This record gives sequence, structure tokens and C-alpha cells, in this order.
Amino acid sequence: MKTDFTRQLDILSPSELVYPVTIVGAGGIGSPVALCLAKMGFSRISVYDPDFVEDINVPNQIYRPADIGSPKVDALGSLIAELTGTSITVHQEKFEGQRLLEGIVVSAVDRMEMRMIVWKAVRYNTGVQFFVDGRTGGEVLQVFSAVPYQIEDVELYESMLFPDEEAAELPCTARSIFYVGFIIAGLICLNVKLWVRQQQYGRQITYHLVPGVFVSQE
Repeated sequence: MKTDFTRQLDILSPSELVYPVTIVGAGGIGSPVALCLAKMGFSRISVYDPDFVEDINVPNQIYRPADIGSPKVDALGSLIAELTGTSITVHQEKFEGQRLLEGIVVSAVDRMEMRMIVWKAVRYNTGVQFFVDGRTGGEVLQVFSAVPYQIEDVELYESMLFPDEEAAELPCTARSIFYVGFIIAGLICLNVKLWVRQQQYGRQITYHLVPGVFVSQE
């Protein structure tokens, strides 16, 4: 059955979504981002993640209890096909720059070391038109967006990279909750939509959900 996008056509038409999308990470950020982009009408989505679904993932990611023990990318591909009819390309492997990236790239990883690997693959790569990096910690989230071949964007994003040792360490019981993933996925996908439509987007967004402080830098 063909999907009817009538209700969103004045906001975003699937005919505008000519770009391939690569998502690195299929966890608390990457899994809802992949679902959101597929629901919006993107049809060429690739996802990298080497991990398997664990019981600890079910409460804060989109996976089902029946997915426990399955590769995350396989479970995600099955879920997206069921909910949208879209088949995504999955890579059950760690992204290490082994394939040339193009189009839109979303970094949805949880360590700065991995962010640097993804960034190295997109930095001054003119095949990548738009790059988004999502970060969460507890009920705080950040979204960084860049055109990775523009000098000012490169300089701004690289000022936000630092060693993993300098990252704040949250207690294991305060690191993640389900709604945070959907909120950041919405902001990431909003920025993708704004870029596609050549509208102004926030290059640096910080949102403290409690007490509700939202800061966006264009």
C-alpha cells in the first residue's frame, strides 16, 4: 500500500527528499531518528551499529522485548519496515570510515571518540551536504548541525569536540529515559527538514528539559 503524505505536503514533500541518509548509531538517539526520517518520507536510509539489543535497552530505546538478543540494526530495520513500509540498509558493524559517506549524515553515538571518527569521515567531504550530531545526558540534550565543507561550520563544530575523559560522568541510574530520545530525534529531524527547504536552522541547540531552558544559536 502506498503511503499518503498529504497532511505534510506544505511542510515537507517526499519529492524533496532526494538525499541518502546515513545514521551512525542505533541506540537511544539513532533508533528514533531513523524511524522519524522514514515517517517523513526519506527512502534511502543506512544505519551502522555493531551492538545487540539488551534488556536494559528496552525501556529507553524503541526496541521490543522480543528484540532482545537480536542485532540492533536488524531489529530496527524490521520495526521501520513494519511501521512505515520503508526498507533501510543496515550495517551490523562499527563505523570506522570504511565506506564513503554522502548526502546527510547523523552522528548518534555515545562517546566522543566515535564522534571524532564520524567527523573525520565528513570533514571537508563535499559529498556530505549536511551533518548533525546529537548528544544526551540525563535530561539534557544538544544538537549540533553543520555544512561540513564550510570553514565557519567546521570551526564551530570542532570547538565542541573534546576527549572522553572530560565528559561529565552521570550515575548509571540517571543517564537515559525514553522521552529524551524522541525529543532529540524531533529536533534533529526538524533541522534536517529546515536544511532541505533552505530555511534557517539552529547550528547549536542546548535543551535542559528540567527546568525547561532552551537555547538555539543560528
